[in-house]
Amino acid sequence: MTSINSTDKVTRVSNQQAEQSSSTGELKRSATHKTDEAVSTALNRAAQSTRRAKDGLTNDADKFKVTGDDGKFLAKKGDDVAVVSGNNNLVRLQGGNDIAVLSANADGNRIHGGGGDDTLKIDGKLKDYVFTRAEGGWIEVKNTETGTVNLIRNMDYVVVGDGKPVKTKDLVQGGKPGNEKPENDKPGKPDKEDKPGKPDKEDKPGKPDKEDKPGKPDKEDKPGKPGKDKGPFTKEADEHVFSKGGEKANMRKGDDIAKVNSDDNLIRMNGGDDYTMVALGTSGNELHGGGGKDLIHFQGEREQYSIEKAEKNFYIITDLETGETNRFRNYEQIQFGNGKPMSVEDLDIDGGSGPNPPPKGPFDENDNDYDHVGDGAALDALEGDDYISVTGDNNQIQMNTGDDSNYVIAGSKDNTFDGSDGFDTIVFQGSVKDYTVEQLENGGYKITNNLDGSENYFINYEAVGFDDAEAVSPDQLIGGGGTDSPFTEGDDFLEGTADGETIDTLAGDDELWLSGDDNNVTMNDGDDVTGVYIGSDNNFFDGADGTDTIIFQGEREEYEFTLNEDGTYQVVHTPTGDTNLFVNYEQVSFGDSADTVAPGDLVTETPTGPTDGDDTLDIPTDSGEYDLLGGNDTANVSGDDNAVAMGSGDDMTNVQAGASGNAFDGGDGN
Repeated sequence: MTSINSTDKVTRVSNQQAEQSSSTGELKRSATHKTDEAVSTALNRAAQSTRRAKDGLTNDADKFKVTGDDGKFLAKKGDDVAVVSGNNNLVRLQGGNDIAVLSANADGNRIHGGGGDDTLKIDGKLKDYVFTRAEGGWIEVKNTETGTVNLIRNMDYVVVGDGKPVKTKDLVQGGKPGNEKPENDKPGKPDKEDKPGKPDKEDKPGKPDKEDKPGKPDKEDKPGKPGKDKGPFTKEADEHVFSKGGEKANMRKGDDIAKVNSDDNLIRMNGGDDYTMVALGTSGNELHGGGGKDLIHFQGEREQYSIEKAEKNFYIITDLETGETNRFRNYEQIQFGNGKPMSVEDLDIDGGSGPNPPPKGPFDENDNDYDHVGDGAALDALEGDDYISVTGDNNQIQMNTGDDSNYVIAGSKDNTFDGSDGFDTIVFQGSVKDYTVEQLENGGYKITNNLDGSENYFINYEAVGFDDAEAVSPDQLIGGGGTDSPFTEGDDFLEGTADGETIDTLAGDDELWLSGDDNNVTMNDGDDVTGVYIGSDNNFFDGADGTDTIIFQGEREEYEFTLNEDGTYQVVHTPTGDTNLFVNYEQVSFGDSADTVAPGDLVTETPTGPTDGDDTLDIPTDSGEYDLLGGNDTANVSGDDNAVAMGSGDDMTNVQAGASGNAFDGGDGN
């Protein structure tokens, strides 16, 4: 079972399936040959369709308009054009070379490009917008004129007004990339020019409040081996005052602030554009900037310190007035007193100056970013929070200590990855739907790309992700349910494939989109949404408590509904013959419409099974067999060639004019 987690409640999913309009033109291009000219051509061809979509023509193939608020829209594969002018919507464009047109007044929307070469088109001028990285691989797009803020993900290009397409990554300010879709040349590598700004003056240390003291850390929370318990720190931006002394801390991801007012602390800032303030009078601290563009700030003036280069890329800084020393590494900028930040590499270092010496081989004991292309290599990343992408076969990748990450290009096979110590993440190119994960006897995992059959192996990784899915524990990707269930008691979003599984979503307002057969799904408490893809067969869905909605991919006319005697509904997708059962859903919807209807209003056939009460049965169809058992029953027959047994009781059979070939057995009674 595979998952994507989210906290958003679904109010609409739109999944149109139709032929592409000729007005949008041919947008298909190879991902490895993206050019500005190709994107310009695609936009010009889509311009007429975009204008008509704004005028309300939303029923054409692969063009739709999002004018409402708080909705969720799921497009199918194809080259789509979405015009977004509403607020707080989630638009998932899926595969294809898609275009999203975002109104200047639209606010709070999240637009997910998915696969293909996708383009965001926005009004105004480039100077009116600020692009910054956000958590989970999203990019924040802020309009400084209107104050609106929207999020985009996996959008390759941006066009502002009548300007030319610009690569999205070239517009982003600050931060290390999250889970956004990497390009083939250097996936996920941050831009060097993303330097942090000057910290606010009010960030100078004051006397910490008593309640600002952290609790005693767990003994097992050792740096470099954080495990799953990260203490008081989160993946968001945290601020913490170290006033006790002797503390060991991993600040995790996020643009964090650490104020060091005590001695002998070991602090790892990890990912994010972090700020570390070191107060006067402190000593014995070891400070690691980690990934991102980090700034370390010493409260004395530059003349008060001597700085020398030490082993393993550490710098030792000594207060010449007190003799107190501290150690730091992996900071890009340094600041003294009220001065301006400067590059660490530009410091006048005792015993020499200038940048650090080049690493020996592809890795040193610092934080490394490396793109490996080739076969049969054995790579050792040494220490540090390292990033390695792999394109090739039969490679052995050893990550060692640190919070490391890997990116595996689709088609690479027979590679072995060992995350070793630290909190490590491995991400595979492509959709979560295209992979199957199997746990091995040694505790590691085999992952198979179902599109090409390529297999890779990994062990000692705390998180596994995909281009369209946030990273989760590898246990959550293994079939079987139980404690491996990816669902929590919060609001979850899960999309994937499964066969023969028992799936329990726990509490919360959950959304599940399923492609698979022979599954037993219980949505439990909350106002849940269940989506059923075409091709899913012999599944049972129980909405349980709450006001629940089940959505079937495709058009209403493709489905037939029958109410069974036990209260379940049987739904048949007539083009494929796929049959599923559901119960305890208050609303039914279809991929071609945002409207919902009660399931009872969709029933085209009544139960054919017997009861012992007084039944009235209409038989408009042909060649059926009916037994009404006991009771004083009435049968109204307008079809042909049916066999009808009335059973015991005082029964009545009405045969409509034109009906023929039917056989009747009155049974006992009058």
